[in-house]
Amino acid sequence: MSYPASNSTTSYTKINGDSITVVGAVGAPSNPSGATPTGPVGVKLSWAGDTLLMKVSSSISQTISQGGASGLLTGTVEGVTKLKRR
Repeated sequence: MSYPASNSTTSYTKINGDSITVVGAVGAPSNPSGATPTGPVGVKLSWAGDTLLMKVSSSISQTISQGGASGLLTGTVEGVTKLKRR
């Protein structure tokens, strides 16, 4: 799935030369109700020419409510954010 361009910031911690941990909604899908899970999420960094690749692998599990019915939302996200250098 693709998302439209956006503008936001989030805190991160450098783990080593090619990995960071991000606190925020990176790699976590929005659920039908309640807050979006906020991590922390591990991100692997690499370059492909002039494009920074940020690879994310995360999973979530939380109770949600939609239309008066409650349930358990579980999911896994495998994604790549591509940031092209200008």
